[in-house]
Amino acid sequence: MKPNLQNIHGEWIFTFPTEIEDQNESFYNAIDLIDYNEVKCQRVLKSIINKFPECHIDAYVHISISFRNQNKKHQSLIYAISAYLIGKNCFPDKFKFGKDLLKWTHLSNRPFLRSCQNLGLEYMHHENYERAIEVLKENIEFYKGDNQGNRYLLLECFFKTHRYKDLGRHIELYQDWSADFLYGKILFDILINDGKNIQELIGDALDYNPHILSQILKETHIKPNPIRIKGEPHFDVGSPVGSIQEAYDYWEKYRTFYNQEEIKSHFYKVNKTLLKKSRK
Repeated sequence: MKPNLQNIHGEWIFTFPTEIEDQNESFYNAIDLIDYNEVKCQRVLKSIINKFPECHIDAYVHISISFRNQNKKHQSLIYAISAYLIGKNCFPDKFKFGKDLLKWTHLSNRPFLRSCQNLGLEYMHHENYERAIEVLKENIEFYKGDNQGNRYLLLECFFKTHRYKDLGRHIELYQDWSADFLYGKILFDILINDGKNIQELIGDALDYNPHILSQILKETHIKPNPIRIKGEPHFDVGSPVGSIQEAYDYWEKYRTFYNQEEIKSHFYKVNKTLLKKSRK
């Protein structure tokens, strides 16, 4: 049994054999185990994959995530590639890449779109940023609304590969109100213009999350405790906007840049200017 990609009333939609629905409960139970019981999670997902080896894209994606959590690079990459290829092999000749869309709003398209992003993340994990860029750009072409946030991963890849021309276009294209883009604009300005525009850019960045500036200026960086929901010891709410958790996560992602004294010095200067203004 294999999935199909069909043009239904003018829109491209993946369809899956109804038999895989019998595995839904087991599948979602396995997903709940990711991050704190990887062994059990993998056991359940492997069982599903054995039953549907050419069909259950999402099982491959999530077992890849589980292995990546354990830093088992070979296993996580193999499952990520498998998930992607199962979906990619469904594309008929009539599908026009770069023109036809795979909308995120169709739930059955999401497993393959997740497989694209997960493969991009795998390549990033292996520091193969050029391959990551290829897959992530393809993913955005499938649906330019980018519900998955591939633009943030591409931004990181452009920084890591020093593709500054692409980076400048990317920042201009999205004008995104997020830590990655607001502080990314400043980092880009330092790298390209020696911080010429930092004073006019810092205001929006600080309005978004002032803790990031503090994190950049620190000499010692300690990861803050996660935010937990009372009664849910395994549930991490992530990094809320404006939080110290978000600030640390951003710094951690771009630490190779912010640990450079010539870059850090620009933030020391802007912080001095801010302190002077606050005393007036």
